[in-house]
Amino acid sequence: MKRLSFLFLMLAFSFSSIHAQESAFEKLLPYHIDMPESFCCETADGHYLVIPGSECKIAKLSQDGKVVDEMVYVMDSVNDPWTWFGGLLDIPGDPSRHIVIAECYDETTDSHNKFHIVKIDDNLQYDPDEVIAVDLSEEVQHFWNNTPARYVLEDDGSVSLAATVIKWDGTYSVMYARISPEGGKTVVFDNQFGFDSSDFQMCDFAWNNDHYNMVAGFNYNHRIFVGFYEVSRGFESDSVFGFTGNTVTPPLVYDNYGDSICLATWRGRTAIVPVWLDDNTFLLPTSIAGMSHYSTQLSFGVGLWKMDAEFNLLDRVFIDVYDHNTLNNEELYAWNPLLVNGDDVYLCYMAWEGTHSSPMRTVICKFDTNLNLKWKRWFGRPNGKDIVTGTTLTSDGGCLVSGEVYKQGGSEYLYVLKITPDGYCAVKENEEPLLRPYCFFPNPVKGQLHMEFSPDVTPRQIELYDLQGRLVGIQNDGFESVETGQLPSGTYTLRIVMEDGESYSDKVVKQ
Repeated sequence: MKRLSFLFLMLAFSFSSIHAQESAFEKLLPYHIDMPESFCCETADGHYLVIPGSECKIAKLSQDGKVVDEMVYVMDSVNDPWTWFGGLLDIPGDPSRHIVIAECYDETTDSHNKFHIVKIDDNLQYDPDEVIAVDLSEEVQHFWNNTPARYVLEDDGSVSLAATVIKWDGTYSVMYARISPEGGKTVVFDNQFGFDSSDFQMCDFAWNNDHYNMVAGFNYNHRIFVGFYEVSRGFESDSVFGFTGNTVTPPLVYDNYGDSICLATWRGRTAIVPVWLDDNTFLLPTSIAGMSHYSTQLSFGVGLWKMDAEFNLLDRVFIDVYDHNTLNNEELYAWNPLLVNGDDVYLCYMAWEGTHSSPMRTVICKFDTNLNLKWKRWFGRPNGKDIVTGTTLTSDGGCLVSGEVYKQGGSEYLYVLKITPDGYCAVKENEEPLLRPYCFFPNPVKGQLHMEFSPDVTPRQIELYDLQGRLVGIQNDGFESVETGQLPSGTYTLRIVMEDGESYSDKVVKQ
């Protein structure tokens, strides 16, 4: 039974035990973002490269998060372009060099069909003579902006790409292309998905041995369902991609509780690409949507699926499935939300704390390959919107996360998190961390404040303080929620003390 007492006592308290680690950082960087993705990677000299995603700019960060260098790339082969980096590829066997893809939108021709392939080193230097200029204006008018092109580096140094494109006659198609190291191009289109409009969306692709697995989505009754298709990685005699011509499986749709369609993306801007554990097993992250067994309302959440090469379901786990506009709403947003490093699996997504108009948080989970949740972290600012859009693994076994921060007034900035294997990042001395092993919602709150804790922490006590520092509530059990209905309207400090003595504090607004 809960023990919540209102003491109205004067109390001075400190938060000196807040968790911090010297080897990681959290930074809000002064780079604007207006694209649905950012890119990040680790360099051979122990730094980090981050691409905001809105312009052709790369920032180099030190291990404490300071910007030590930056580069701006200008495409001078088109008239009056709007240019941005649309890809970042590591080069196997050459960790000090990277490939960036510079795409452009040409306002004079209302087209988006030219790009550069640029090799840069860890010092952000490149040889202009090595830049490969690619012009697809004879083939397409646009790469469709809602689903940006996806790039893969082949063993021979070629760059393969897949994209949903709009042809000059206005029809939509999936385009596969390969650009050789000398700049030669081979292009093939396929319309077998059955859609000639924006109802169709190609999300992403990944490879396993000699073939790609295309992940395609299409709109049906306001839901985006998923289909898997197989594409050969090799070239046929006529030097185009060998497409199998048939789907590997019909659109992959599963029932959650017997009456819901779950394997689906909601907004269509989400990549749900499979990540292979071995030649026969892959993991698939996905947003889910459908009617749950406990409600007639539409529910949202995130799922992680384990399947074999024949697309048989081996196991699955559902994360944060809630009724729409009732509690939380979770959704994948990063284009590569799943990272696998040996037995460690990182999954990154976003969560609204309450309705879609409430604050958005970045959520980072760590699983093992058997889908057991090891820890879960929430990142965000009060009344802010923090959305993860880029992820990568780091050499210490952790991960690097970048994303968008929406501030008041509509400004959008880049944030970067360096997450250690135990799920924390450093903060400045005497400042509260923004990465939490728990979350609470809704905020503002009228009555019950719902609490959720990561499985690797155990709460010991929850305390509430008013603006004068008076302890107005204390709770020693029943930590799944806190009742605030008896409190006057105003702003309060929520202090959570864990069993290991670590403590955290947050602001809560009582309506």
